[in-house]
Amino acid sequence: MALDGNGGKLSLDCLPEDVLFVILSYCDLWTLLRLARVNRTLNQMSSHDSVWIRIARRCANIRPSDKRADNSWKAMCRVSVNWMRGYCKDRCLLRFKCNYMPCVQLGRPHQILISLGADIVIYNKSKKKNQAYRQRTLCGHTADVAKFVVCDAYLLSCSMDKTIRLWNTKTWRCDGVLVGHDNGVYSVDGYRDTVISGGRDGVVKVWSKRSMSCVRELAVHDHVWCVGFNQSSRIALCGTAGHSTVHAPLQLWSLESGSLVSGFRMEDRGKGRGILSVKWESPSTFLSCGYDTTVRYWDTRINPRPGDYMLYHQARPGDHMLYHQEPGDHMLYHQEPGDHVFYHHQGLMIVCSIISKACNAFVIMCSIVSNACVVSWDDPHDSTVYCLDSDNKWMVVSGTSRYGVVRVWDKRVRRSVRSFYAGRTSSSPVYSLRFNRTTLVVALANGLRTLDFSG
Repeated sequence: MALDGNGGKLSLDCLPEDVLFVILSYCDLWTLLRLARVNRTLNQMSSHDSVWIRIARRCANIRPSDKRADNSWKAMCRVSVNWMRGYCKDRCLLRFKCNYMPCVQLGRPHQILISLGADIVIYNKSKKKNQAYRQRTLCGHTADVAKFVVCDAYLLSCSMDKTIRLWNTKTWRCDGVLVGHDNGVYSVDGYRDTVISGGRDGVVKVWSKRSMSCVRELAVHDHVWCVGFNQSSRIALCGTAGHSTVHAPLQLWSLESGSLVSGFRMEDRGKGRGILSVKWESPSTFLSCGYDTTVRYWDTRINPRPGDYMLYHQARPGDHMLYHQEPGDHMLYHQEPGDHVFYHHQGLMIVCSIISKACNAFVIMCSIVSNACVVSWDDPHDSTVYCLDSDNKWMVVSGTSRYGVVRVWDKRVRRSVRSFYAGRTSSSPVYSLRFNRTTLVVALANGLRTLDFSG
């Protein structure tokens, strides 16, 4: 309390509104909450959107697209604090009669899509009651559905029956079946007319929705557990089983030329530590997780960048490699176009792709296999990380292989900020998870659980 020029008392709420807004702009979240409890005037001023939008930019799991007329920035910040402090209601939404390896996606508001065996079931979640009502079942696959994604106006599903199905999201009818894999298909992704898929046969296939045919094949030389499609640069990200000691477990492929752009290796990576899930966050950054018990954040712009130091080199079998080579080093050439040779040099791995062969001469394209990991988060219990999702900003949520443990990570912090035991007494892994601003949906072997952070 201060004195004005006439000796009277001057309180904070007597200041002009523009001056008071400037003062409130320097206050942190907890100071604003305390001021809101002083009186009605300060409550209205400290709850204004112009004050809270600055704090909302620093909060996790707040997207500008989530702002609507019926909710304020202060209410959205409150939900973000609930995520960071673990204030939620853990409920069992569905209980299965037998164990599955389900995949889950969030559809329209209050709509949940989940794969149960060979079927994909669409549920509508009740707004008031914690119940889900079956709306529709998509039948057509003859074996378990490994994964499905919603891309534009289609739902793309892949199965162990070696096929990919395209479901129209308006009519929920199957508009086409893509056949061509020699073994089970584990992952699928797409954008507009392009669909990519990978599976146990070690080949990533590029499909066209219009012609319903395979337009390109990418030989990955390992089991493909997951794929991700970069919409802006038309690059396919492939995560493999990690059985090969020569090929990188994370590979970037150009869909235009069909060549290997770059590969990403983990430090101290043992054999069999494959990649189980990937997610593009921007045209140049993505997340990955897998058997190495680590969530990693990658940036393709970090030097050495994929595509740098490219060289087209003509040589004959037996010639020595003249590109970044030390005395005594040499290259071994495969005899057919499309093969790859991996060459170690000064701690880097260089991949050389045989582009063409004419008159017993080869045209070779070389690119660096980079280690562009920006930051990594190790699971504190050394559990395999089965799946992940993010808000494309600060927050990352991962599901582990033991007791339904879900961990929340903040990219600005090196340790897990919160853990949830969604499995309770169950020992099931978290096979899939998705979240929005207020709800986290966790798919376990024996049921589907929801964590509500809106309260």
